Amino acid sequence: MDRIRNKKKNSFRVADICSYNRKFDEFIKTRSEDELNNIFTSCLYSSTIVKNVEGQNFISRVISKLSINIHDELVNIIKSFVPKISSNLLMCYGNILFNLWLEYNNQSNEERMQNLEEAIQRTFCIGSIKLNPLIALRMRLILHSFHSNRDDFRVNKLLLRLYDPLVWRYISVANWKVRLNTTALLAILFPLIDPSLSAGNYNSELDNQFLILQNLLVDNHSEVRVAAIQSVCRILTLYWEITPIERIHEILSTLSLRCIEDKHSISARVAVINGINAIINNPLSQKIINGYLPKIFTYLHDLDIEVRYSVALLILKISRIQGFDYSKIISKKQILSRISKEFIIYQLKQSTYFLKNGNLYKHSEIVIGEIFASDQEPICESLKVARVLAELLNSSIFNENTREQIKNCYFFCDLCPIGMVGYFCSLKILVDETIGRNIESSDLLRLAVLLFTTTIENYQKDKITYNKAKILLASSKEILSILFSNNSSLVDSNKDYYLIPKYSDKIATNTVQVAIKYFTNTCNDDFLLKIDPKDKIWISVLQLLQHQTVIRSSYYPKFSKKVISEFWNNSLLAFRNKLDDKDARIRLGAIILLSKNWGLLENIVPILIDNACSTISNGSSADNEFNTNFDTELGFDESQALCINMLLNILEYNEVREYLSSNFSIVKYLETLTKSIFNVHFNKTSHKLEWDLMQLTKKLLILSLTVIKGEEFFYEFILMITREIDNIKNDKNCSIDKFLLLFEMLGITLSILDSRLSNEKRIIEEVLRALENLSIIIAILEKKDQNNAFRIQVKQRINTCLSALKQILGGSYFESNTYVKEIRSELARFL
Repeated sequence: MDRIRNKKKNSFRVADICSYNRKFDEFIKTRSEDELNNIFTSCLYSSTIVKNVEGQNFISRVISKLSINIHDELVNIIKSFVPKISSNLLMCYGNILFNLWLEYNNQSNEERMQNLEEAIQRTFCIGSIKLNPLIALRMRLILHSFHSNRDDFRVNKLLLRLYDPLVWRYISVANWKVRLNTTALLAILFPLIDPSLSAGNYNSELDNQFLILQNLLVDNHSEVRVAAIQSVCRILTLYWEITPIERIHEILSTLSLRCIEDKHSISARVAVINGINAIINNPLSQKIINGYLPKIFTYLHDLDIEVRYSVALLILKISRIQGFDYSKIISKKQILSRISKEFIIYQLKQSTYFLKNGNLYKHSEIVIGEIFASDQEPICESLKVARVLAELLNSSIFNENTREQIKNCYFFCDLCPIGMVGYFCSLKILVDETIGRNIESSDLLRLAVLLFTTTIENYQKDKITYNKAKILLASSKEILSILFSNNSSLVDSNKDYYLIPKYSDKIATNTVQVAIKYFTNTCNDDFLLKIDPKDKIWISVLQLLQHQTVIRSSYYPKFSKKVISEFWNNSLLAFRNKLDDKDARIRLGAIILLSKNWGLLENIVPILIDNACSTISNGSSADNEFNTNFDTELGFDESQALCINMLLNILEYNEVREYLSSNFSIVKYLETLTKSIFNVHFNKTSHKLEWDLMQLTKKLLILSLTVIKGEEFFYEFILMITREIDNIKNDKNCSIDKFLLLFEMLGITLSILDSRLSNEKRIIEEVLRALENLSIIIAILEKKDQNNAFRIQVKQRINTCLSALKQILGGSYFESNTYVKEIRSELARFL
């Protein structure tokens, strides 16, 4: 073994090996036994040579010329490789053993053959039974060449000699790992019977082996049961013809009545279903298996996703076998019902993922498609089940007859509404090459537009109910989301479209562009204007258009007239209290997000800000310009209140604020608006607003600040606030409300910037300077109002301001400044 550990560097090439094989006798004559030993060792340690068939033959021929003791050395070297090398390489080493055994067999060298068999049995056969299941599996890979050639009479006799003394001894021992290994081995070796036995003895032995396997199906240990299930299913698939019919029924009954009800092992239930899936590959089994399918199919509703997925694959496979009618066992309504449940599970998991890993803001919505990622495999598993089941319904939905398509969609909607939406949602999933690539993008596009247009038309004619129309529109949205997010190619051809294969030389535009163009050509303003805005179906249409994957395109200005009109109408209705809060929120929310994604806010927001600034600053009438832009007729009071309300509605959405913050022009507009609001609150203008509008403008100022975020502007704004605070101590007529509002604005401003101001010395110095005389200011104000309400309000405002300031100071260079420490100590009584 020392010689092996200090093996020489391999000096052979595969080309040399081929040459040596052709002239092997001459090669042997010119080499001593020591040289052959070195060649054997060098080649055995070379994975390149071992993987090559010529190399395997060469090594086995060299070994046959060495002393008989080389067998022990050979198996020990291979054994040392078992935990380290790949499965494929282990099988290559097994080929060397098999070639060597054949060499001895062909030479009728009984002594060397027996010695090799004993070494193999002692090391690999017993190892594949007694060792840890993972190592035992690798041991079986080494013996794969022997197992796979058992059709050879000589090899079959060898397997009997190797395993017959072992298998029946170890298959019922107390150690479950040994039982597991032996069960797996028996599945490979079955039937382990001497073929020279008489017919009666052979059948008796065969029946005994089946009985042993049946007992293993109800073993105490779950892993042994799984191995037994896999073994009997493999045996029935391969040897259905020689298995007695009564034994087949006994095994299938055990599988369908006991094994599949194994509450302690999910793997056992999955193994039964996968086993049945394998057995039906044998055409002779299909008639008998058909009687056991109803029981198996009930596990489509199992609590575990793996079991449901396996059953779905089984149903799909059976549906594709001629002569099987799966619909007699499971109806389309049951399939849709299951799809609906999987769809609900998928949505719940996606929402949970978003809540755990995302940030939810006020009025922001969870968009499932945005968080559909490759690292969410467990989340998408339920949708995979739905996708497999969807294959059973595709033939009904996607056919050339348009009338039949719509009829079947309406029929499925009646059977199970949520199931229908889940069906179309599942089409985005690609399970494998055979499931998920069989529907053309052009067919999807045609159906989406067809569903959208016919649903609106039929609803307006009272042919379908609102609830049914809502489901059909949701289905159309799911189809469009698939189209507008895939990479296949559609080509625009005048007003039609067609699919281009990948190998075509024609110039193809992206599916998204062509699909949207076709969709918007059909479902444009002319079509949408026919819908009554007061009709609740309009909300479903907005939700469809608002879907994140549906709305991004240069074609969408075709919808702008309808969208702006609706934005105006709904804002006006909400302002005049003609819409309830929930309905107003849905309508306005959809319109605002659509406008953001279609790039319409860049035009709307400046108009609103201009009108708001004019009315806030000097009270001048900007209603003519406002009415012109929004095609309406409003008086001054109504227009100024409405534009402020509209701005508030727009800025309440976090994603809208984030979007606008990147637009330099709009940020400048908002800076102007913020200054105007500040000035009107602190008597910098001659114009006075109503109390209600003053409250709205205060909220608008806060939302505007969250969009601006520019440190230069914030420095200027904080400077405006601190100057007003300085003026309070010299203003005997200063109101308490003014004082409270200043500190509220200061606190909110500091909170928005947070730790980004930690190193902005000039801003912090201004704030600290303003706070220096805080005690004096409060003392002056206390003389005006001695009640507790005043103190509570003061504490609330100052608490907001100082909490934000302390957060900033915690990471600043001012931390060691004794002045700051004194300010903190002095103001601690207000917290």
